[in-house]
Amino acid sequence: MLDAAQLEGVVALVADRLRRMPAGDPVRDAFQQASRAAAIQGLLRDTECRRALALLEADGLPALLLKGTAVAWWLYAEPYLRTRADVDLLFASPAQTERAARVLRQHGFSGGFHFGEPAHEVTMRTRVAGSQPLEFDLHWSLFNAPLFAGVFPFEELLADSIPLPGLAPTARGLSPPHAFIHACIHRAKNLHFGPGDRLKWLYDLHLMARCMSGAEWERVLVLCRRHGVGGICLEGLQKAQDSFGDGASAAVIAALAQAGTGEKIDVRRLADWRYMQWMNFKALPTHAARLHWVWQRLFPPTGYLREIYGEAAAGRGALLLERVRRLGQRLE
Repeated sequence: MLDAAQLEGVVALVADRLRRMPAGDPVRDAFQQASRAAAIQGLLRDTECRRALALLEADGLPALLLKGTAVAWWLYAEPYLRTRADVDLLFASPAQTERAARVLRQHGFSGGFHFGEPAHEVTMRTRVAGSQPLEFDLHWSLFNAPLFAGVFPFEELLADSIPLPGLAPTARGLSPPHAFIHACIHRAKNLHFGPGDRLKWLYDLHLMARCMSGAEWERVLVLCRRHGVGGICLEGLQKAQDSFGDGASAAVIAALAQAGTGEKIDVRRLADWRYMQWMNFKALPTHAARLHWVWQRLFPPTGYLREIYGEAAAGRGALLLERVRRLGQRLE
């Protein structure tokens, strides 16, 4: 049970429910111990997040918190209940992302690993005495897939963002409508890249669906129609409801279904890697952009290959062979 809960990212949620069991119960105690360890790591991560946000603010760099760290501080009863592996920050452009990496590097962060164009991010790491390395992913695009590249410019996200005062005075996260759509598209990408559905992501969607107001749902529908992602949002919402029960009204479900009619993305094939790669390829505007994208996918930077394949000592040739082998497996 504990292994499954850790894989699904819900150890703290399960531990919270098991508190009603008598002290000394082995299941309760195992989950409480694992939850405490995760909470300590989370406290360290939040402390470093506050420090990073203060440094960025002092340098005049606006940033938005994404994913787990953001939703933990506005969606959950207690932030430790939302397990997080890293801190994701969004910036307005590649130049501002690189500038942010320099600022953090000057104040003790290390790495500055550049995933390059395929991922639109730079990864930084820091370590508090005695802790595991704490990872910060600095993004210059909300989505790293060409199919969704035009969804939500930074200026729109910043204008609609919400404060996260419990974390830090300057902390801001996506508005509930933007966060919901972001979570649904993030889930769709995970379906064909490997992680698939994890309970922590579906529970995010469930909680968002339960807390959004009628006006916020109207905003979701407007954005879904504008960007052609109604089907993806409906599919994500239904999967969350399959796991955790109803979170949205029948009227919202019907409106999302109508919004998704005739969209270019076949949501029945979200887990089909070949289909989604083809859709990304077609979404690029020019032949040159398509060739460049294919080249970046086939021959990414050596550091990127080492990061995703875990071959720290391997040379580029061996890493490229491993990449070809895995691509071959996907195409079988």
